[in-house]
Amino acid sequence: MKKLRIWKIIGEGIKIGAKNYLRFILNLILWLLTIWIPYLNVGTTIGLFSGIPLKIGREGKFNLTEIFNPVYRKKIGDWIITITIIGASTLTGFLFLLIPGIVLIYSWFLAPMLIINEEITPLEALRKSNEKTYGNKWRIFWIFLFIALILYLPAGLFLYFVGYKLCITMIGGNLGYILLALISLLIYAFPSIISSATQGIIYKSLVYNYEQ
Repeated sequence: MKKLRIWKIIGEGIKIGAKNYLRFILNLILWLLTIWIPYLNVGTTIGLFSGIPLKIGREGKFNLTEIFNPVYRKKIGDWIITITIIGASTLTGFLFLLIPGIVLIYSWFLAPMLIINEEITPLEALRKSNEKTYGNKWRIFWIFLFIALILYLPAGLFLYFVGYKLCITMIGGNLGYILLALISLLIYAFPSIISSATQGIIYKSLVYNYEQ
C-alpha cells in the first residue's frame, strides 16, 4: 500500500502551483465572465475544479483556456451524478458525529477526476477512489489542513487587515469595492492553484503510483 509523503506533496504542490499561477488567474477570470451562460457554465466549472487539477497531475500544466475544453462538457452527466452522491452521502455522514462525513470526503476525493480521465460510471469512480485512497485518507486530510493554515488563513488575514482597510476604509465608494474584489481575486488565486496542483499530484501518486 502506497503511503503519501505529506510535506513532499505540499512542497511539490507549491512549486508546480506557483508556475501555473497566471494561467489559473486567466482561467478563473474566464470562468467568472461566463458563469451566467447555461450549459457552458457547467463545463467550465468541471474544468476549473476537476479538469485543471487532473491536467496538472498528468502534465504539470494546463492551457490558458483549459476550462473550455469540450471534454468537460461531455462528462457533465456523470460528473454531476458523482458530485451529488458525494454531497448527499457526506451530509448524511456529518449527521453521525462529523467523522464519517470527513472519511467519505477523502474516500471519494479522486472520483470527480476519475470521471474525466477514465471511461467509467459514477459508482465505479467512487469505488476506485475509495480503493486508491485506502490507508491515505487522513494523510490527505492533513495535507489540505496544512494548506489552509499556511496559505488560506494568511490570505484571509491579509485581506482583512490590509485589503479591507485600504480599499473600504481609506478609498471607499465603488472604486474601493472594485479594488477589494480585484485584490481578493489575486490573493485567493494563489492558495487555490496550490490546492489544485496538490490534488493533481495526489491523483498522480495514487492512481499512477508516481513516486513523489
